[in-house]
Amino acid sequence: MNMISRSHLTVLLGLAAILWGILLLLSGVHVSMQLAKPFSAVLGILLILLGLFEKWVWRLPILHPWFVSTPVLRGTWKGRVTPFGLDHESGQPYSPIEAYLTIRQTFSSISIRLITNESSSELLAGNIVKEPDEIYTVFGTYRNTPRLLKRDESPIHYGGLFLHVQGKSVNALSGQYWTDRNTRGELHFDRREKTTVDSFEEANALTREQTPS
Repeated sequence: MNMISRSHLTVLLGLAAILWGILLLLSGVHVSMQLAKPFSAVLGILLILLGLFEKWVWRLPILHPWFVSTPVLRGTWKGRVTPFGLDHESGQPYSPIEAYLTIRQTFSSISIRLITNESSSELLAGNIVKEPDEIYTVFGTYRNTPRLLKRDESPIHYGGLFLHVQGKSVNALSGQYWTDRNTRGELHFDRREKTTVDSFEEANALTREQTPS
């Protein structure tokens, strides 16, 4: 979903004004060109209001769900990534990996970065979809970039993921991932902080600060 552009809004508002004028004329009402003078001012005000709605206003709890149905996922989520399969060295199932999910969101867009101690995954394309059972799911494709010292054993690669949004108050995100290296696993995040960060160290420090003593 994309935010309406200035050109689209200008055309829609212009068409609405023309249709309104035609209906007034058909009703026998005299239409003066003076009525068109506020057009640019109205357009400017609407653009400002749309910009505010796009960035901030849509997140207000009072607007959900009667006016805005898209769930608010924004923040830094703490959770785990659990790879599927057996560790080549130990022969045991892989242990869960501590991970953080940083989500930045506007009304019409979403960006996600999944961070572990060894790599960072950036969402290349994604969308929030409402399923027939009214469960919201995030679908996306991503690029994983390991830290430089890990590149030999784990090169840059690409994959896909989905995350189910759990709870009406959005208390968890849970799903799966798969990659072009024929690896796959599960994702689960159940703790969220409002602040967004961009590194494992920042996310780790943030969650430690917010942990009750």
